[in-house]
Amino acid sequence: MTDTEDAIAQARALHQTGALDGAERAYRAIVEADPGAAEAWHLLGVVAVQKGDAAGAEDHIERALGLDDAVPRYHNTLATVCVLRGLPEAAERCLRRAIALDPGFVDAWFNLGNVLRDLKRSGAAEAAYRRTLDEDPDHLDALNNLGLLIMARHRLEEAEAFLRRARGLDPAHTGVLWNLASCLERRNRLDEAHQIVEALLETSPDDVAANLIAARLERRQGNLESAAGRLQTVLAKTTDDGVRQDADFDLGLVLDRLERPAEAFRAFARANGSQAVKSRAAGIDGAAYLDRIGHARQWFGAGRLAAWGAAPPADDKAAPVIFFVGFPRSGTTLMEQILAAHPALVTTGENSPLESVRQTMRKERPGGAGYPECLETLGPADIRHWRRAFWNDAEATVGGTTEGRTLVDKLPLNLIHLGMVNRLFPEAKVIVALRDPRDVCLSCFFQNFRPTAAMVNFQTIEGAAALYARTMDLWLHYRDHISMAWTEYRYEDLIADMAGTARRVLEFLDLEWTDDVLDYRQAARSRTISTPSYRDVGEGLYGRAVGRWRRYEDRLAPVLPRLEPYVEAFGYAREGS
Repeated sequence: MTDTEDAIAQARALHQTGALDGAERAYRAIVEADPGAAEAWHLLGVVAVQKGDAAGAEDHIERALGLDDAVPRYHNTLATVCVLRGLPEAAERCLRRAIALDPGFVDAWFNLGNVLRDLKRSGAAEAAYRRTLDEDPDHLDALNNLGLLIMARHRLEEAEAFLRRARGLDPAHTGVLWNLASCLERRNRLDEAHQIVEALLETSPDDVAANLIAARLERRQGNLESAAGRLQTVLAKTTDDGVRQDADFDLGLVLDRLERPAEAFRAFARANGSQAVKSRAAGIDGAAYLDRIGHARQWFGAGRLAAWGAAPPADDKAAPVIFFVGFPRSGTTLMEQILAAHPALVTTGENSPLESVRQTMRKERPGGAGYPECLETLGPADIRHWRRAFWNDAEATVGGTTEGRTLVDKLPLNLIHLGMVNRLFPEAKVIVALRDPRDVCLSCFFQNFRPTAAMVNFQTIEGAAALYARTMDLWLHYRDHISMAWTEYRYEDLIADMAGTARRVLEFLDLEWTDDVLDYRQAARSRTISTPSYRDVGEGLYGRAVGRWRRYEDRLAPVLPRLEPYVEAFGYAREGS
């Protein structure tokens, strides 16, 4: 061992005790004596990272790389610096360089998963975490992060398996227990989730995440006063904006159930206000989404829709398909679970093959035109191509062939794209879910939706009403001019007479009645439900959300005139509303 190597070993031993200042002095002495000591420069960079000095760390690690560019660890550490500096794309490049040098570098694969996750590239992040586990099957953090990522992608059974593996490695790991309890709550296994949360709270009664999950469980189990008190305590004790946002959304739901509407509305307003700040910072443009709906209303004119009403070209996959749409929070998840219980139907959840085709079409710009203008240029061969793409995605979505069953492609806001459906699938049937416009806008304002260009409109009650008016105005146009067979049903009718409403929808679909649909709740418990309705569909039908808007009439006053035409158009004005 050379004198430099011996000095580095001694300095590293000091470093490992946590004596950062002493280690830094030792490393500096080494590089002063031997400026070519790449490892000492690298370790100086590590100390700088630990002390929060990103700029100094970058200088030191760049010196190390200038001396030896072939050490994977140096690129991995530089990636950490890039993350600290808010440069995730640069971090990805560093990690891919480290992996190219050492394909079995576990830390680099794991860090790459974290970077890709933060870049919202979920599929690539999942692949990186899986590669981490290929190299180290007992990598607890990779198991935990992969479980959380898959849970966010609504594959709850698979997520639970990874989280249970992580718990087996460290039964007391707080983060793993949080995530497992949350996963079990999402799967409607409330008693198991409650046991985990109780254990967490026994050792850490002030644990914020555990208290949030506990309050959610209490709300679902009817312990409303306890849930409200717990959430108010969380809000009093934390300054974390994300935690406060989640707590306010949950508190609003509890206060609504307690029939304290003024307090509930304030809680939802605080939560939405917090979310709106982050949405604006992320550049998510709700107004642009409204403009796209307006453009669809203009472009999908009566003449164009009429011209697209002819039968589709000869197709090697002409199975029947149903498009199930409506405004969000109109009861589509409940009806979907009822339909999914019918043996002749298979449903897609929120994983719409139509949306997949539309996104591909938008990127590929067939005929050189953007969407929806590209629909004008499609010939018979193009239509066959896109129909096949739809069915390929559909079979991947439902996990096998749809042969012998009718596919229900359910995504509420696909309502906006029924003009595209008329072009590609003029033989399809359309189900449209309706709900009192005042209740549906209020319900959207109450939900902690993932911010997208559509969903950010729900961050104010005025935005919700604007999106509703644009969307349902388009539906009123479509229903007069599309060639496809369509039916509407109302959420309120489904609640009042589930069997009768379901029977009418099945008759429209030319399907025979089966009592299986009456036992939808049992089947729903075994399915993953990706919408906020997961907490409701496993329960019995209840009418507490019907007419809820009356308790909030003063808060809705600014938007009631805008919603009135749709109250009239969909028959709600005739009911003493």
